[in-house]
Amino acid sequence: HTPAYQAAHLTKAMALMLATGQVDTIAWYELRDLPMTAERIGDVNNNKLGLLTPDLAAKPGLRAFLALRRLLGGPHRLIDDQLIVGRRGSSDAHVHAFELPDGRVVAIAWLQTLTPGKRQ
Repeated sequence: HTPAYQAAHLTKAMALMLATGQVDTIAWYELRDLPMTAERIGDVNNNKLGLLTPDLAAKPGLRAFLALRRLLGGPHRLIDDQLIVGRRGSSDAHVHAFELPDGRVVAIAWLQTLTPGKRQ
């Protein structure tokens, strides 16, 4: 997994959690990656779960986490039931929308799968 994949996955995971209406707090276990020489549980990928590198440089996941916290870290209301999404064919598009207290709407959308040759 790449740092860009981590950021995209984090965005999807946070949107899915918030869309349940049952999650009010999301936290990140380890802010920085472990050095490659550190003891760990599991394989080497577990050294790369942080939002910062071992030398504390920001990874794309940190920017995604902070952007989502800024947008959805306060009061919001899930409005998926008011959302009309046009999909072509059997699109695997996922969309969740949240209304903020000032009336602005935040929509988070992604394709669940990408199949070569399939129209999304």
